[in-house]
Amino acid sequence: MRHRKGWSRVISPDLRISRIRSLATGRVARRHTLKPGQLVELELNRQFDIPVHSSGYLPIPQISARSIAARLGVQAGVGQHSLAEIYGSGKTPKRILLTHFGTVPLRLSQGNRIGRFYFQQLATPLKQSEIKGMMKRGELRLGKDCKIHPSGIVEIKTHKVVYEVPDELVGKIARKNWLSGSGRDKLMGMLRKVEKPVKTSARHIVLTETLPVKLPENVAMFFQGTTDGTSFHISSHLIDPGFKGPIVMELQGLVQGKKPDNVLALLGKIE
Repeated sequence: MRHRKGWSRVISPDLRISRIRSLATGRVARRHTLKPGQLVELELNRQFDIPVHSSGYLPIPQISARSIAARLGVQAGVGQHSLAEIYGSGKTPKRILLTHFGTVPLRLSQGNRIGRFYFQQLATPLKQSEIKGMMKRGELRLGKDCKIHPSGIVEIKTHKVVYEVPDELVGKIARKNWLSGSGRDKLMGMLRKVEKPVKTSARHIVLTETLPVKLPENVAMFFQGTTDGTSFHISSHLIDPGFKGPIVMELQGLVQGKKPDNVLALLGKIE
């Protein structure tokens, strides 16, 4: 699908790890085990020219981590110190930060795919009328409980479904490098799916899911925060065009024991 017109302006090719620097020790290595509560800086294998918006400004790149990393509680971000480099060079950052909010150590290795940059500002936002028209024609499905605002923002409810890491499998999961190859389905099969109310905890994540959705081949979804601001969807924020099925949401809480409200998302055409 990457050959589609407009894709390369909005979503970058895969980013791979070149080197890893522990912010705790300053040690630089080709391999590292990121433990819960830790922070590392990754040097990436490549940079990209930032596409200029039609109005002339340079959009700031956002990063969407691989979903398999997000499901283990790892959030990716671009440090504020990178802004001068971005504006000065017109290129995406050479380094990103990973923070671990989960419970299972994540093995990192040189060459692992870690995510993609994207430019939400370069996608054309869908209007409420366009969204409803696509849904009526069967091109777009957002779940029967989805609310569409006049602004085009959609609200998606969390359901009474939580994925948990069984204590007896923590060690087994931690021994595998999940970033090598594609092990998302295998990881989800190892987690325990429990039907219970979704509640977030401060500085931790909870995995839940939406009803099945369907996106057209030229429309991406960009997750934002929750309607009450007490939690937010960690990376991956980007749901690819053409996606079908339930979306696993990685919600990080900002307060203790709060049931999150609806999750906000934007739909944008990539063309």
